[in-house]
Amino acid sequence: FASLQTGDPLELWHGDGWWEVNLTDAGREASDGAGKLYAVRSPHYASEYRVSAQRLRPRWTFCGSHWKAEAPAGLVVYEGAAPDA
Repeated sequence: FASLQTGDPLELWHGDGWWEVNLTDAGREASDGAGKLYAVRSPHYASEYRVSAQRLRPRWTFCGSHWKAEAPAGLVVYEGAAPDA
């Protein structure tokens, strides 16, 4: 989370599924001492939420042989063995 920047695309666990959101605030300590909260906004529903890191994940795109996160830049996850370099 330290490398995330305002505007980065993420997914928020909300209700029964993952929603596409964008980071609007890179994290502030909760007033009740519960840890850092991140502000995110849904571009589809014009809703804003302040949530813990446990409810956020990178926004993933499948690229044929691997999953690529849109943020942080360069994060790639291969299923099975990674291709030869």
